[in-house]
Amino acid sequence: MKETEFYDRLGVSPGASPEEIKKAYRKLAMKLHPDRNPDDPTAEEKFKALGEAYDVLSDPEKKRIYDKYGKEGLTEGSGRSADDIFSAFFGGNPFFGGGGRRDRGPRKSEDSVNAIGVSLEELYNGSRHKLQITHDVLCKTCHGSGSKEGREPQPCSSCGGRGVRFITRQLGPMIQRVQMVCPDCRGSGEMTSEKDKCRTCEGRKLQKEKKTIELVIEPGMRDGQKIVFPGDADEVPGMEPGDLIFILKLQPHKEFTRNGNNLVMKKTILLSEALLGCMFVFEHLDKRQVVVRSAPEQIIKPGDILALPEMGMPILGKPFQYGQMLIQFDVQYPLYSQIKDPEALRSILPAPIAKSVPKPKKPEPKKKKDSKNNKGDSSDMDDVSTSHEGEVVEVVLQEYVEQHDTDYHGNAYDSDSDDDRGRGGPQEMQCTSQ
Repeated sequence: MKETEFYDRLGVSPGASPEEIKKAYRKLAMKLHPDRNPDDPTAEEKFKALGEAYDVLSDPEKKRIYDKYGKEGLTEGSGRSADDIFSAFFGGNPFFGGGGRRDRGPRKSEDSVNAIGVSLEELYNGSRHKLQITHDVLCKTCHGSGSKEGREPQPCSSCGGRGVRFITRQLGPMIQRVQMVCPDCRGSGEMTSEKDKCRTCEGRKLQKEKKTIELVIEPGMRDGQKIVFPGDADEVPGMEPGDLIFILKLQPHKEFTRNGNNLVMKKTILLSEALLGCMFVFEHLDKRQVVVRSAPEQIIKPGDILALPEMGMPILGKPFQYGQMLIQFDVQYPLYSQIKDPEALRSILPAPIAKSVPKPKKPEPKKKKDSKNNKGDSSDMDDVSTSHEGEVVEVVLQEYVEQHDTDYHGNAYDSDSDDDRGRGGPQEMQCTSQ
């Protein structure tokens, strides 16, 4: 069945003439324009849908494709915007004195995005890098036309100046229509004869240019932050050049990690230092030697995080303001052989909390269950099981040694569960005997 959605948007029949299509668009465009319907939240979408329909049906080639293949045959993104169609039709926006509804400006070429590795020292102190880049610019001789002076390029005869060509392929019972960049004009829609080509760029319209830029990393910048050089990406004829963008990628530091505006470092101290006070020295990111002392009578526990104010990262845009240096402590305990006088240590440290050892108790006898009244009851097994109730067992802590699971060997009391079968239970023994 033939698709008619675009005709329905304009309120015309599939057999409507170009003049009828144009007249229908003029009437509906004035009626549905968003500037005329500021209180209608759907006005923008209706206006876009109207423009999309007119863009296809007003172009003979697009209309032919649509009539034959429907929207599936049209390439997405190839049409003009609703505002561009409206401005071209009416010569501007009648609601704003002939000017366009929105000043979109010329299209921009793609941005050039590059990652650059930076150290934590650079983000702390700031740095400058001079880089030499090579990018495409419009030919200085022909100013991007690709032709000699006084000559103009002509529309490409292969694609009709559209820059794209359509190829029809037979895939079994189906016909596929594919859009591809025109190989003759390379998508520009223009061709220049060999004799009329610019001798500098040989008709390519572009030439390579080297340029030196200075990359400035300001103190306090962050990982992933962008530094933008507007208009320094590759130039493309008929378009504004995009931006050259550098994204900062922080490299790992051997001593510090960054957490927002704070710096974090890990420090291991001895048990004696944790109890009696510690002092240590570290080199900061600006090469300062920082002497750190614990506060008087301060006891540091494993996992404690203590702060050094104003010793963190500089805060971007706020001169002379810094985050904190956070120090995460671990405490190294001595070996027993390193304690020269254990008795003297016991006399100094607080006495351990006394713990009483429980005395063994005999389990209370259980009443036997009547086997006559409980035939087949699995709880009868309790009568023959060994009870550990009341026992006291003493064990000694040892160094942990990782043990790997050993193969399980079933016994007469194993169940017929899937786990037992998978680990060598009765079913596996049955298979072996066959």
